[in-house]
Amino acid sequence: MIFKKTDIVVLVVILAAITGLGVLFFAAPPAKPDYVPVDVPGSTLAITPGASWANMQMFTVNLVKDGFITIHEAIGKAPGPIIATSGFLDHGLHEGTGVRLTTPLDPSKDYIALLHVDNGDQVFSVTDDLPVSVDGQVLRVDFQSDVK
Repeated sequence: MIFKKTDIVVLVVILAAITGLGVLFFAAPPAKPDYVPVDVPGSTLAITPGASWANMQMFTVNLVKDGFITIHEAIGKAPGPIIATSGFLDHGLHEGTGVRLTTPLDPSKDYIALLHVDNGDQVFSVTDDLPVSVDGQVLRVDFQSDVK
């Protein structure tokens, strides 16, 4: 088999590109996720017993920092799409805090409520208002609707 000069040049360019990509891949610093929970010891979140309606879910929350409550449809054991968000909650104890639902909860589905820390603008942003963790565990409440 006889190689032409252009075949050798193309082969060298391809090998150089593969080598360059390999160097970039192995020499790059490990990626750190930007969206990580914020550890806020002392924060709590709980469902208020017997306080559920078709368009409202009630919570008792103790916020060490200002924030929000979000309700997610569960995807397995992970939070899925956000289906409701509370208004801005200043730090402190809030008993019977309602999160208004735009669609009623389905009693056959699982839901997850998360507490988020406000970034300071008092407006919820899924990318800027990070979930709360306590002692390294995301603060969450898994629940099903008790409204039939």
